Amino acid sequence: MMYGAAKGMNYLHRLGIIHRDLKTGNLLVDSDWSVSVADFGLSRVSDKLMTRGVGTPIYTAPEVLAGNSYTLKAD
Repeated sequence: MMYGAAKGMNYLHRLGIIHRDLKTGNLLVDSDWSVSVADFGLSRVSDKLMTRGVGTPIYTAPEVLAGNSYTLKAD
């Protein structure tokens, strides 16, 4: 399941997309236990200006909570 989530995030990151709200509730699991990343409402292209303070705080990277910009590593 972790591999499926990692593959999905790798695909997004190769496209230059930051999810910004990756959490268990945004991972869909099918009957074969395959995982898909979902809910792209807060996603942004990484080279664009982004609002701060979005996402689910308990799942947010510490550097983002400290006020730094979102990066692919923060996902």
